[in-house]
Amino acid sequence: MPAQGYSGRLLRLAIGDGGEPESFQLIAGLRTTALLLDNAPLDVTTVASEGFRMLMPDGGLQSLSVSGEGLVTDAAADRLLYLQAVNRTLARYRLTFGNDDVFEGPFAVSRFQRSGAQAEAESFSITLESAGDIDFSAGGEGP
Repeated sequence: MPAQGYSGRLLRLAIGDGGEPESFQLIAGLRTTALLLDNAPLDVTTVASEGFRMLMPDGGLQSLSVSGEGLVTDAAADRLLYLQAVNRTLARYRLTFGNDDVFEGPFAVSRFQRSGAQAEAESFSITLESAGDIDFSAGGEGP
């Protein structure tokens, strides 16, 4: 069976409303979304390593960065994102991929840009940084 890809529009970012139980709303204005998973293993090299670097794979820091660009809308979730950036608070986010892999947890808005041109729709770009434990749920087949 040939390899199958996933549509980019299936990569969805949603923001939590802070309720109990928490409900997630799609950030409707996004047109592109990207995830960067950063693993920083600990260097445990000693003289006994015979000149080779030794790493402790699960002892270092792990972080997620999510970036996106889109159009400013009047959707409630888009407004929540904007207010989180202005107020410098944390919110829970859920990132769902085309194969149903899911990352969920608290994020801070580290960068928010909003811009507009005379003959174009107002746009924004964001960068979110993980701010605590991130849950991962594996979906179907895939990377």
